[in-house]
Order: sequence, then C-alpha cells, then structure tokens
Amino acid sequence: MEQKNKLKINSRLSNSFNRRRQFLLSDGKKRGFKDKLNPSVYIVAGFLIIMLIGSFLLSLPVANYFGVWTPYQDAFFTSASSICVTGFTVLDTGAYYNHFGQIVILALVQIGGLGFMTAASMIFLLIGKRISLKERLLIQESVSYDKLSGIIKVIKNIIIFTFVTEAAGAVLFSFAFIPQFGVGEGIYKSVFQSISAFCNSGFDVLSGSLTGYTSFGYFAENSYVLLVNTALIVLGGLGFAVIGDITGFKKTKRLSVNSKIILISTAAITFLASLVFFALEYNNAYSGMNVFDKMVNSVFHTVSSRTAGFAAVDSSSYTQGSGFLTYVLMFVGAGPASCAGGIKITTIVVLFCVVRANIKNREEVTFGKNTVSDYSVKKAVMMLIFALTSIIVFTMLITVIENEAFSLGEILSEVLNGFTTTGYPGGISSKLTVLSKLIITLTMFAGRTGPLILSFALSKGKKTALNIKYSEVNIIV
Repeated sequence: MEQKNKLKINSRLSNSFNRRRQFLLSDGKKRGFKDKLNPSVYIVAGFLIIMLIGSFLLSLPVANYFGVWTPYQDAFFTSASSICVTGFTVLDTGAYYNHFGQIVILALVQIGGLGFMTAASMIFLLIGKRISLKERLLIQESVSYDKLSGIIKVIKNIIIFTFVTEAAGAVLFSFAFIPQFGVGEGIYKSVFQSISAFCNSGFDVLSGSLTGYTSFGYFAENSYVLLVNTALIVLGGLGFAVIGDITGFKKTKRLSVNSKIILISTAAITFLASLVFFALEYNNAYSGMNVFDKMVNSVFHTVSSRTAGFAAVDSSSYTQGSGFLTYVLMFVGAGPASCAGGIKITTIVVLFCVVRANIKNREEVTFGKNTVSDYSVKKAVMMLIFALTSIIVFTMLITVIENEAFSLGEILSEVLNGFTTTGYPGGISSKLTVLSKLIITLTMFAGRTGPLILSFALSKGKKTALNIKYSEVNIIV
C-alpha cells in the first residue's frame, strides 16, 4: 500500500513538472498546434526558407557574369551547399557568379556557419526584439550550452568572436592577396576567404581568377596563406562552447571535460594524420616542394579534410593510403556545435569509451575520472547509426539512378563529401542527373541538420512517469 502511494506521488510530481515545462515553452499561453511542434522543426524550417530565398537570388541573371537565368536546380544545389557549409559546386564560384552572386553565397555560408538560431538571435538583437523563453531554449540546444541563464550574453560573445576572428583573418589574407589581385579585389577576396575558412565551407573565389588552378592550387607553396587558412578552419571547427571556455565567456576557472576532449583529440588527430600524409606523399604529391612546404601541406590537408574541403594539391594525385585516411577524417569531422560536419570528434571518443568499458567488463562508461552519461552514450550510438544508414541509403539510390554512369567509388565519395559537408572539389556533382543532385542536396541537409534533430529527439522525448523495468534478455551478437 505504501509503495503504491509513493508511485502515485512520483507520478503526480512528474506530471506537474511536465505541465510546468510545457507552460514555459508556450510562454504562459494556451498551447496550440505550433507549441506542440518539436523544436527541431523550427530549425529545419528556418534552414529551408533561407535556402529557397538564396536559390531564387542565385538563379537571377544579375547574379552571374553572363546575365542569364541560371537553371533553378543548379541554383538550388549551390544554395543548399552554401547554407550547409559544404562547398560543393556545379558552377565555378569565381568564374560563373559575379560579386552579387558571390555575396549571396557568402551570406548563406555565414548563416550556415553560425547556425540558424544564432543568426536569428543576431537579427533580433540588432532590431531590439525581445527574445522569448522558447527562443532561448532553442538557442541553448543549438549551441550545446549547458545552462539557460546567461544564454543571450553567450550568443553575443559568439557573434563578437566570430566577426573579430573573420576580420583578423581578412587582414592577414590581405597581405598576400592585395599584391596578387590589387587593392579592391584583394580586400574583397580576403574577406570572402576568411569567412569561408572560419565557417569550414570550402567555397573560394580563387580558381576563377587563376586559370588552371583549383581551390588553393596556386598557393600550394605559399605556406603563409595555407597556415592562415588552417588556423581559421581550426577555430571554426572547435565549437562555440569550447571557444567560450577558452576566452572565459563562461567565467569558469578551468576548462570543462568537453573542451578538454575536443582540444586534446584535435591536437592528437592533426599531429598523427599530418605525419602519415607527410610520409606517404613526401615523394609523391608533395615532390618538388621543400621540406617545410611539405609539412605545411600535410597539416593543411589534415585540417581541411575534417569538413572544410579546401584543396592545395589535387586529391587525385594522393596515394590510396592517403585517400583512405582522408575519408576517415571526413567521417570523424570536428567539434560539436561548430561550423564543421562529420559525426563529431566527441562521438568517436564516447564510442571508444563504450568499447573500452565492455572490454574491461565495466557497467559504467568512464572518461578519466568522469562517468559518461547514458544520454551521451545513446546520442553517440544514434549518431553513428544515423550516419552509416544515411550514407548507405543515399549511395544506393544514386547508384540505381545513374545506372553505372559512374563507379561505386565515385558515388560513395560524393555522398560522403556531402554528408560530412566537406565538398572537396573535382567531384561528379556537375555531371549528375537532376534527381541525383536533389539526393546529394538532401545528403548535405541531413549531414548539417541531422545531428541537431537527433539531439532534440533524444532530449525532448517523452519519458514514462513510472519507473518500470522490464525483464532482462541476453541477445546473441
């Protein structure tokens, strides 16, 4: 009898908590259809609306050098690639689109890099609009911040850090680009490249200006330009929560466990992968360069492979070992809540901890002296399954549609580039049929918004009011 009463009390408390949360999410008003929508719907809808606006602008004759209407499927593909910070192009950004078209692409890249909710918050702050509690909750989830209090200040600091970093990058680029392109064009290209690099987008306006070169091919032996670009990619790929820790935005006396994982893993992967590229390509793709340039190109390719997609050396000239390692880096990606894609470096760390716990026959999954939460474990497993399933399904669909027009390796590479939002140049996107381009577009969209949707699905899912435990069963695996 006493046990039943306790269960009733727990049930009432749980229901009371859920009603209070619903009340807060609806800002105290009666909940209607919009209030019942999963918060991820707002994020996805925001991306789609901006994508459609961008595709319309890019299709206009005023957006290209030739003054013609761009086929809408190509404009839509470019817009999706921009907002998803992928860098895939079916039309050369520098040679086809004029300054108006390039600025539209750059604006989409900036919104995609910051994230829809952060960009929307910036607009709200500029026009003086009050940010509601529901919007604050959305912002909190989108930037992976651990507290709701002070979230607006965090957003302000994120925006300030982003623009200050991009401005500094533009100044550094200008020392190399102004002598090459002149004052006006040099400053323009410096700003474009700085924003594109920080947002890990892979778009550049260099190939159209330097005939015969792709992406950073002209600067393959210009270590200064490559190192500036590398630094911007790394800063954009760490994640805003980590940047907040480093710069003291969160006013903590020490780095969080999450920040330590990302910083240590980023340094370790960059160092080890760079050594492998240096060894494999020393007398191959990097032959003819001096030792320092070979080292810089190794680091640049390692960092760029983790979803930026800039290329200083033609990827087709790399050995098979380097090519495979490039795909691994693309799949892993960088930090969560960052401008980068992939399944995120923290996902790999959590999965590694799960494997280690099972090998040691431990019930708890640990990292150092910390226990990894069940939520983190579930999210990591979901992210891995979601990524593998998406890549397999999208590859299968395009393989069937193209009917052996391309090899399985080419199609798999294109899908992997799209899902991880890497977008290395020289792919087959421009040669695909309209339907296959739409699938690649969906691949990019899934890679950019999918992890966020999974986070919402896991954190907002309904829990049973009673603590019911089912009988345990051992499944043979």
